Amino acid sequence: MRSVLIALGWGDYRIVSGIARYAAEHDWHLSTQMLFTPQVLSGWQGDGAIVSYDQRLAKLIVGLDMPCVDLTPVEMPVTVPRVLVDNEAIGQQAAEHLLACGFRTFAFFGQKGVWASAVRGRAFTAALHARGVAVEGVHSLTAPADRFRDHWPEYERAAYELLVLGGTTEHPHEDWMQQVARNVTDSFDGPLLEAKYLIHDRDGKYTASLDRIMSSVGIKPIKLPARSPDLNAYAERFLLARHPQAPQEVNTNRQAGDRTPAARRRALWP
Repeated sequence: MRSVLIALGWGDYRIVSGIARYAAEHDWHLSTQMLFTPQVLSGWQGDGAIVSYDQRLAKLIVGLDMPCVDLTPVEMPVTVPRVLVDNEAIGQQAAEHLLACGFRTFAFFGQKGVWASAVRGRAFTAALHARGVAVEGVHSLTAPADRFRDHWPEYERAAYELLVLGGTTEHPHEDWMQQVARNVTDSFDGPLLEAKYLIHDRDGKYTASLDRIMSSVGIKPIKLPARSPDLNAYAERFLLARHPQAPQEVNTNRQAGDRTPAARRRALWP
């Protein structure tokens, strides 16, 4: 039976699980005294070591007189043989997969200060641009690595507002609006999942392709009549019916300076 040391200054539980499976298949004994702990062994004797390089472990790793493999996911000036993840390929494959799914708006959620995350983000963005995705169609979200677990809900909300609610753009072309339609009708958490109708005006951004996407999920698009300003009165009655706390009469004889959208909102909800 071979005795193998695991000394990790950084790691992932999936890496440890993979090492454990391999060890069980090949009759290894794993020495785990240095698995994510500050304890540094001296004079350890064994057949080999699997390590991840950091300043705490540097002297131990370089001084090991045995076969050694390093798993550190950053560039380090060490001569120890290393097994690395191809972070550029990960970013590229993610882009290709999402494009194949038919998406047109993308975001990369990365960890600040993490080298591997930055490499993946650059490769992801470059691959999308190479396939013709416009700059405004690719977004970037980052968060400190030590805040991911405790603050995940706020980052999840930021991603939701950016992608599911469509984000913002000064030029909502047809492809952009199609992606908005896909986002709001997503089968998992689309905000229009239970809607029956989509009422919109005749602005050019509400294209026939957008209406087709809505119809495909059972939402009936209703286009407002042309040149129909009187519909505002119906809208106000609807809002009054839905909100009994609003005043039952709206004063339409205010001074000209009060006839702004903000003033009318104040009249409905003082």
